[in-house]
Amino acid sequence: VGGHAGFEIAKKLGHNIIAPKPALTGLVTAENFKPIQGVSLKNVKVNVYASGVACSENKSIAALEDDILFTHEGISGPLAYKISSICARVEYSKMNPLIVKLNFLQNEIDLQGMLNSNPKKDIKNLVAELVPRSLAEYILKINGINLDVKCCDIKGKTRDLISKSLQTFEVNVVSLAKEGEVVTSGGVCLDEINPKTMQSKLLEGLYFCGEVIDVDGFCGGFNLQNCWSTGVIAGSSLN
Repeated sequence: VGGHAGFEIAKKLGHNIIAPKPALTGLVTAENFKPIQGVSLKNVKVNVYASGVACSENKSIAALEDDILFTHEGISGPLAYKISSICARVEYSKMNPLIVKLNFLQNEIDLQGMLNSNPKKDIKNLVAELVPRSLAEYILKINGINLDVKCCDIKGKTRDLISKSLQTFEVNVVSLAKEGEVVTSGGVCLDEINPKTMQSKLLEGLYFCGEVIDVDGFCGGFNLQNCWSTGVIAGSSLN
């Protein structure tokens, strides 16, 4: 049972260990999100891409939706945890980041229509109707847009920059948050375990359960359920 503590024992007894990686953890980004750390959004949609040659930039690794939290070093929350779980075995770095594109909007919007309907409103106040104010101002600043410019003065190119940032906000993930993982991806290879009894196929009398095996799931109790279920099976098989 257990995670890292059981890997060496299983390995010495002849079992293959799928390389352990952190899962359900926050993500460190190339972007500096300190100005918006603590900002959280619900039901954010995301598409995840690998920037390396192994995966086309036009092909998404995953399309997900959940809540997100910006931190001093990157992103966290259920959405980041899901990304880290799916991409646990993807290698990425500052030279080869994992590209995450966030859509902050629940529904399609007519941004030009909103600009036309609010000609005298500051653009920062209009965008703040769509996302938290600090995020709205951050988006405008990174695009070089004056916070106090009036909506009537927003031209097509500037409008498109705002729209793109709201619907395909790009984040470059360069590493996992240190010591932040909730569970471990990897472990004793499932091909070497009898799923009906959890007994080793290599050594009679040796049983596995819990996080030591190569099973991990999303947040929501799935990892606890794995521990309970495999524990019950292993224990019942001893009778």
